[in-house]
Amino acid sequence: MDPNEYDKLQNSLFASFQHLNTSILAISSLIILALTIFFFRKAVVLDVLHLQRETAQILGLDVEKEQRELLWGIVLLTSTATALVGPMAFFGFMLANLTYLIVKDYRHKLLFIVAILIGFISLTLGQALIERVFALEIRISMIIESLGGFLFFILLYRRARR
Repeated sequence: MDPNEYDKLQNSLFASFQHLNTSILAISSLIILALTIFFFRKAVVLDVLHLQRETAQILGLDVEKEQRELLWGIVLLTSTATALVGPMAFFGFMLANLTYLIVKDYRHKLLFIVAILIGFISLTLGQALIERVFALEIRISMIIESLGGFLFFILLYRRARR
C-alpha cells in the first residue's frame, strides 16, 4: 500500500477533532442538544430501570417501551457523533467507568453532568497536551482507543477473578 493511501485509510479509521465534518456541524449540534434534553428528562426513568426490570414493572413503568426509546436515543447520539468526528469505540466506555468510579450515586442526572464534564475536560486537556506540550502529530482518538482497550481488559480480568 502506498503511503498516501495509508494516510487516507488511517484518516477514515480514526476519529479526528481537528477535521470535523463542518457541513453537518449545525444539524449535529441541534440533534445532540435535543437528545441531551431527552436524556435529562428520562433520567428518572433510568433511575427506576436501575432497580431491575421486575421492580420497574411493579412501579408501573412500561419497561419495553422505555428501553426502546432509550435505545433509539443512544443510536441517534452515537451515529451523530460518529458522523461528526469519526468512530471512537472506547471513549464512552471510559467515560461511563470513570463517572461510576468518581460518583458513588445512582441518580442519572448527576451521572450525566459528571460524564459530560469528564468528557469535555479529557478531550480538551488531552488535545492541548498532545498539540502544545508534547508537540506530537498523533490523534487523541488513538490514545483514547489505546487507553480504553487497556481499561477494558483490566475490567475483564477483574471480573474474571471474582
